[in-house]
Amino acid sequence: MNLKAFNEIEDKYSLPDLELEGYNFWNYIRKELGWKIQQEYTQVSPVQSMGKVEFKKKIIRAAKTIENIVLRGMVRKRKCDLLVLNHERRVWVDDVYQCIYTDDIVNQYDDVVVLEAPYHGEHYTPIMTKNIKYTDMVEFYAKWFCVFNSLIHPNKFSKYKQLISNLLEQPIHELNEKYHTKVELEKIVNDIIYGFFMYKVEKKYYRYLISKFNPRIIIEVVGYSRKCMVVNEIALERDIPTIEFQHGMMGEEHFAYNYPRGYKIKQFPQFIFLFGDYWKTKSKFPIANDHIISVGYPYMDKMVSRYKIESCYRDKINILFLSTGPIGLELSDMAIELNNRLDSDKYSIVFKLHPAEYATWKERYPRLYASGIEVIDNNKQNLYQLFATSNIQISGLGSTTIFEGLYFSLTTFILGHGMMKEFKELCNQGLAYEFNSVYDLYNMILNLENRDLSSKAELNLWKKDGLRNMKNEIDEMLDKCKG
Repeated sequence: MNLKAFNEIEDKYSLPDLELEGYNFWNYIRKELGWKIQQEYTQVSPVQSMGKVEFKKKIIRAAKTIENIVLRGMVRKRKCDLLVLNHERRVWVDDVYQCIYTDDIVNQYDDVVVLEAPYHGEHYTPIMTKNIKYTDMVEFYAKWFCVFNSLIHPNKFSKYKQLISNLLEQPIHELNEKYHTKVELEKIVNDIIYGFFMYKVEKKYYRYLISKFNPRIIIEVVGYSRKCMVVNEIALERDIPTIEFQHGMMGEEHFAYNYPRGYKIKQFPQFIFLFGDYWKTKSKFPIANDHIISVGYPYMDKMVSRYKIESCYRDKINILFLSTGPIGLELSDMAIELNNRLDSDKYSIVFKLHPAEYATWKERYPRLYASGIEVIDNNKQNLYQLFATSNIQISGLGSTTIFEGLYFSLTTFILGHGMMKEFKELCNQGLAYEFNSVYDLYNMILNLENRDLSSKAELNLWKKDGLRNMKNEIDEMLDKCKG
């Protein structure tokens, strides 16, 4: 989906500068709004990441939240070099759950504090991350603060809703006209108002934490999450550098990394550390070019070194489906049909779910559940080991895993429906094949020729020695902000 019109409408109405009592509501809602438009425009389904939570589990979860607040939520004043907002969706590695984006660099420093939000109300354990604090308190309080205000101050809610509606009615109308969508203004306005009251709590909480820890640098993973955006605002006020570590695919069609030119977005990190040079020109980052730095991906360096040798041990042609929620049902049906067509003595299929699909896949994909195909529905099976033991990978939409699979020289097939521009480039360069039906896919697999994908290095997707590069850059920044 081309974002040119989206950015033009943003610029036309100066949407990034809009405020409600200091809250830049457009910048906080734009990614979610953009995703709603993209879903309708490309006709993909939303991800259903959470199943119905039983009452008993809600009680257990509430009790656990209180425990987390008491045991790992309280903070004492201590100065630190690095304050790290990690990725709460941890991965099972070496008998513990790790944040694969930040744990390696955290282990390189002594004066570091890690903040972790709950993932669907819980935290993965066991972990080895040192000096970790859970932020369950703000997650819990912000939610109920919104509910409380909606009940106690309905007139204030109505006043704010009318104000926001007046500001966004025409821009939303033009976006719907341009993309032939039917995004509801009222729903967007309601989300903004609730976000406003959450912001009040979040800003106060994170300002308190930052004043306690007084970090010299702040590191984050998902820079467009609410917590990171709030922290970025505070850090800018206090002149603390913020660095986002790339955690997934970026490109011209990712709303979080493409802004109209000329705007200073105080919710955006001041620096971005990228996997490689390839990603530098793929987005319109609202920061200076010299703040966009290629460092590599330490976790992938480690996993490639560990599992690359396993690529020698394949008794069949192994096909790895890499699911992502919006096209998960379509891919699962294709996997079943392909499995029925291919000779089981020569081919085997593994279906790797996206973490957001783990909880509900058996209900969403009943045919897959009954098919006998091996399904990976947890974080304990290492993705890189799957790459190392596979010959072919199949995915679509905007999955970063496709680029990771190329590192293992996997023959790559990408579903044409909803394909992002970056994937079209891979197909145009002969690094991947586009398919649009099971029939296409089946025939292309049967007619495969041995193909060398080593030209992937020419794309500069991954800079080597990621941990060393990352530490060198951080050390240099720490030297500059001594005192």
